[in-house]
Amino acid sequence: MIRRNLKCKRVHIIDGTWVLGDLEAIPLMFGAESNESLRLTIAGALWKLNKDPVFMESLIRAKDSSLLRVYAHLLQVLWLNDERAIDLLLDLLPPEDHDPRHWAMMPFRKPALRMLGEHQESRGAGPWALSLLNYLEAGHHVPPDGQHPPSYYQAQRKDPVFRETMVRAVQKTVSEMHQGR
Repeated sequence: MIRRNLKCKRVHIIDGTWVLGDLEAIPLMFGAESNESLRLTIAGALWKLNKDPVFMESLIRAKDSSLLRVYAHLLQVLWLNDERAIDLLLDLLPPEDHDPRHWAMMPFRKPALRMLGEHQESRGAGPWALSLLNYLEAGHHVPPDGQHPPSYYQAQRKDPVFRETMVRAVQKTVSEMHQGR
C-alpha cells in the first residue's frame, strides 16, 4: 500500500517507507523529487535506514537555501545523532546576542512572544537554532527571556565536555522522538 501511494508525496508516506525498511522505494523517490523540502525528508529516511551520506549533503543544501527556517526541518538536523548536529545548529546561530531584559520589560509580553514565534521564520533559522540548543542543554523548553545567548554557545563550541553533554542530549531527544514523546 505504501508503494502504491508514493506518488502522493506526503511525509507520512515517506515515513512509512523507512519504518517498513523499504530500501528500494526511497532512492526512487529521492531521484524523482524536485521539491527541496521533500528531498530533505526523503534523504532523512535514507539516513534512518542506512546512514546514507545524501542526508548530510541535503542538510548542507538546506542550510544554504534557508530551508532550515522551517522548524520541522530544523529538527531533522538532530537525526544525525552526533556532533555534526551540534555543529550545524551552532552554524545557524544569529550573529549577535540580544538583551534578555528586553523581553522582561516589554508590555504585553505574551502577545509579543506569540507574534515573535509566528514571525521567527522571517528572521531565518538562527532564533530556532538558539531555542533548540537551549532546549537540549536544559532538557525542557526555555522561554526567550531565560535563554543563553548565541555567544554562550559559540564560546563553548570546542569544549569537549560541552560537546559530549550536548551530543547526549541530542541522542536522548532523538530517542524520545522515535518513542513518540
